[in-house]
Amino acid sequence: MKTRSEKSNLEEGNRWGNFPVIVLFVAGNAIGASVLGLPVVMRNAGFVPACVACVLMSFVMACAQMLLARMFMESGSRDLPGMFRAKLGPWGGALFNGCYFVLFFCLLVAYWTGTRAVFNALSLGSGAFGLAIFVIACCLAFGFRIAGPVNTLLTACLFLSFLCLGLKTFTSIGRNLTEAMNFRAATAALSIIVCSYCFHGAIPLICRQLNYDKKMVNAAVICGILLPLLVNICILFIGFRVLSAKELAEGAANGWPLFVALGNKLSTKSFFVLGNLFSIFAIFSSLVGVTTTMKGAVADICGGHKKISTMVEFIAILLLPLAIAIYCPGIFISALEFSGGILSNLMVGILPLAALIRARALNWKYAILLAIFLWIFGLELAKLFAA
Repeated sequence: MKTRSEKSNLEEGNRWGNFPVIVLFVAGNAIGASVLGLPVVMRNAGFVPACVACVLMSFVMACAQMLLARMFMESGSRDLPGMFRAKLGPWGGALFNGCYFVLFFCLLVAYWTGTRAVFNALSLGSGAFGLAIFVIACCLAFGFRIAGPVNTLLTACLFLSFLCLGLKTFTSIGRNLTEAMNFRAATAALSIIVCSYCFHGAIPLICRQLNYDKKMVNAAVICGILLPLLVNICILFIGFRVLSAKELAEGAANGWPLFVALGNKLSTKSFFVLGNLFSIFAIFSSLVGVTTTMKGAVADICGGHKKISTMVEFIAILLLPLAIAIYCPGIFISALEFSGGILSNLMVGILPLAALIRARALNWKYAILLAIFLWIFGLELAKLFAA
């Protein structure tokens, strides 16, 4: 019979053994928005301002995510809606539920739109698109048991293909990365950057999988921020080094993912194959991560009614986003900006900090964080009404 100490050590080892899978799940959930949309919306800012914005916002988002994780673990709630009901009352839980659902729905619309655009650009046909639908249906049916291993494989392949693509970029004849430097234009992409780190919906899953160990949860959040940050900077390097401002602007005007523009430009065999592989792994890992997170959100909203939850999952997570993606092919960038600029700011920044205000626990550090999120929220509202 194992002693209590031996059991504790065994559980500790199991948690750390699960840690890489959780980090890759978080990274895969976050990477898609950045690598597929960031260089396109950063075209007017240039490489250096884009990198600075990504570094600063990664720090802001890490602070926000760790605050959210701490509040969730301290609340003793089963899910995030329950936490916000406890912290902000019934209206807080209802507001979070509504934003939670719409945010991940918009992300799914964006990723399905991006998937279709990438497959069309690569002339892969309906077979590859059907395979994507099958993978997502399996993730809906079996949850993290399927999504975890699939996402780990996809994210590992993503980083490997991305490394090869980055190394290939160094051997190409590139442009001067400092030829455009407009720091004011960098604010136009803040919504996409926030969206890149928008894995707050995965916070309950992270906490549960890591047995509510605060040290490990914080480590998972930090690693989950650093991996997308590294990919963000590398993809900015590739995008600005290879594509002209005119080509990036054309991609933005048509709502294209970055790799549609790259596929159109990079006709040499080595670049084209690497770009194909990376874009496929990026979009698949994003779809798996967001689908799994939204599956949990739907289960929370449906209150544990399994039959209702299953029906809503397949309609709201698979069928409706697919239909919108097919009939509105140019909605990719708009869906990401609405998700990151309006909904993510409200959910990951403003609502948790509003809970601190209600509890009279808002110190000057969190006040700065609140000001940053309110600023971005205001910028995105102004952009929305201007459109």
